[in-house]
Amino acid sequence: MNLDEGVRRMRNELFAYHGEVGSVYQVIQETFYEDEKCGLTEIDFLKVIYPLLPIQKRSPYLEMIKNCALKIKESGLQDREHFHFWTKKPECYGNTNFISIGFQECHFALVIMGYGVLFTLAVLILEILWHKRQSAKMNTNVEMIQSPPAE
Repeated sequence: MNLDEGVRRMRNELFAYHGEVGSVYQVIQETFYEDEKCGLTEIDFLKVIYPLLPIQKRSPYLEMIKNCALKIKESGLQDREHFHFWTKKPECYGNTNFISIGFQECHFALVIMGYGVLFTLAVLILEILWHKRQSAKMNTNVEMIQSPPAE
């Protein structure tokens, strides 16, 4: 049975399909609806994550290969390649159906935002006037201090 047929039967019937995880997830991600992804379960069977390299016992290259493999793992190259080549399990977002919202539903929120903008502008104008008044008071106080007393 090919991959597309197996995934189609998983979608339409009560069917379990055994296949390579990355390619199955990719087909599922492309063909399933969001609510259908929530019902999927995976059985761990022969889950090999990292490739193995057979090498002869007491080989002079053994230590060098161990060190290089460790550097590749620690630097994140192995994880980057893993995520690049293997598709992750499709996420289930539950019952996220989209509802279109028109202007009638948003009217009240827009009116409140308009009043908020007007209130903010009024406060800004009052602050500017207050600052000018305080600056004028400070200037008159400075002039009175600097002018010599009349004798």
